[in-house]
Amino acid sequence: MKNNTPQNLDYQIELLTLIKSKFPSFLLGLCISTYLSVFILGKIGIGSQMAKTKVDKTFPLGAIKTYTVLPNDDLWGIAQKMYGSGFNAEDIAAANNLVEPYTLIENQILIIPSIASKQPTKGDITQTAASTKKIKEYTVLPGDYLWQIAEKVYGDGNQMSKLIEGNNIPYPYNVEEGQKLLIP
Repeated sequence: MKNNTPQNLDYQIELLTLIKSKFPSFLLGLCISTYLSVFILGKIGIGSQMAKTKVDKTFPLGAIKTYTVLPNDDLWGIAQKMYGSGFNAEDIAAANNLVEPYTLIENQILIIPSIASKQPTKGDITQTAASTKKIKEYTVLPGDYLWQIAEKVYGDGNQMSKLIEGNNIPYPYNVEEGQKLLIP
């Protein structure tokens, strides 16, 4: 006669063994399923539609310009060339998802966003600035400050250091109404 007594099986050990043997296959299947889902959604246009929407908000259609990085280029210099202002370097970095220290590679293609030029690093030559060669002295008017005076006489507020040095103005570089400044 056969022995009909149940065998003692340790179900916990059997379950762990089964999980260990099937887990790599499960993980591989999960990765493949995720990849295929992303690939298929991209092909049918959901991913490309999202990317298109992002580009359309940032750059008007047909207004996208590019710049190919030359040897020894830096963002400030590129912004100077493209906008006439190095202060637009941050805009170029943002449009290209660059992070500091903004390392550029020769022949790298950068997107140049269609935005207004920020404060110029070199002053524009205005009628007032063009005639400054005749000005030798300036009398401070009510509410004047050095940056504003430099803009009036040089066409560039960044030139206020010339006024400070030429008139020996001490820190904190205040000027008073009626004060006469020599224009170097």
